[in-house]
Amino acid sequence: MPHHLLNDTLALAERGARRLFGTPLARTRWTGDMLARGTRSAAVGWRKFATPPYRAYQVLTLGQGGVVALAGDAITVPGLLAIGASPAIVTAIAAITALGGVGQIFLPRLLHRTHGKLRLVTLVATAVGESRGLVLGVLFALSAAGVPLGVVLPLVAITLACAGLFSSVGLANQMTWFRVILPESERRFVAPRVSGMAMGIAAILLLPMALLVDVTGGGPAVYAGILFVGGLAGLLELAAVGRLRHPGKVTVTGQAQSGPIVRPAGWRRFVESMFLSGVAGGLTPYFSVFAISVLHFSSGFAILMSALGSGIALITATAVGAILAQGSSSRLLRLSMVLRAISVFVVLAAFPGNPLAATLLLSAVVLSSSGNAIGQISATERVFRLTEGGATIALSSQFVAVSSGSVGGAQIVAAGVITVGLAGYPVFALLLGLSGVIRLAAVRLI
Repeated sequence: MPHHLLNDTLALAERGARRLFGTPLARTRWTGDMLARGTRSAAVGWRKFATPPYRAYQVLTLGQGGVVALAGDAITVPGLLAIGASPAIVTAIAAITALGGVGQIFLPRLLHRTHGKLRLVTLVATAVGESRGLVLGVLFALSAAGVPLGVVLPLVAITLACAGLFSSVGLANQMTWFRVILPESERRFVAPRVSGMAMGIAAILLLPMALLVDVTGGGPAVYAGILFVGGLAGLLELAAVGRLRHPGKVTVTGQAQSGPIVRPAGWRRFVESMFLSGVAGGLTPYFSVFAISVLHFSSGFAILMSALGSGIALITATAVGAILAQGSSSRLLRLSMVLRAISVFVVLAAFPGNPLAATLLLSAVVLSSSGNAIGQISATERVFRLTEGGATIALSSQFVAVSSGSVGGAQIVAAGVITVGLAGYPVFALLLGLSGVIRLAAVRLI
């Protein structure tokens, strides 16, 4: 896009944001030189990240990307639908998984009881949470062998609940580990690229998975094989985490010690905005469930949507990493919420019978994935910028617990609504519209 057109577009978005939210999303005027410098900076950054000193982080991203692609929602959601679970049950199981993250609130006390052994806690959490594909692969194989759905589904729910708890602890601790062993400038360089490269690897892996599922018919046995490979990727991630430089003993401030947590200025509004954002995210139906159950697209198309989303997340994470080095994390958070709100309104337009439904869904995936990537990275950065010292772990644990609880609670509500509405387009439209409105309301709190 020519830079003058980009300037005009951003100016229009800024005026609209100021009217809606009382504050601009950004004040940067883009020029051709700035875009060129940004592109060169990103290329230099990725070349640096590909050098031997970052080998452990490269292997870590390979493992994380494999888990996201082969043992994450992109496979488990259509897989559950394939073995006979209803959209409401799939949403309820997703809620159980999200609620597992509430256990993050106990992390400060756990670290205190283990005398600050961040490495030990992280390795155990990663081993249990990120290897979930091994167990899920066995359960889907049992389904393929004829074990009744009533037996398999509860075991899948229990597995995903445990994975939600341990994965949230493991992944959050990895970010804390980075902060402990890396200088601040280096952490800002490494963390976004770890997340972004994992999404890029996931995109690459999901493309052949989409073809495989469509060609084979997507039976339980196919999903079992994919999930099992995802579990092996989790073991690779575990090995990479073990190779990181030892973080030493980590001091934790909070209830585990004598003094109370000192919450910095702006923390309460930040957590409140993340709570509302979590509610909006929980109410948003899975786009893949909408595509399969309402529009009757294939499971392969749903996986293709996830592949597109992962690729967009890589591109977005690269840009966000460069911006956050010197930019505002709060403005990026506002932008992420606006993008995700727009995405659900685009899905609303993909009603049954609309010949452009597939195009609209893919467009919504682009917007949503961009917003999710921006939101994830900028929210983590916001936590680190608002906190310092031993309070970081306690407050970041509170942040993850609140976010996970709001998502899980809202997903339980969504599952009930879908059950009553029998998963038709009107009930999905209700949930999508409500989530978009709540997301826009959260913007004002940041």
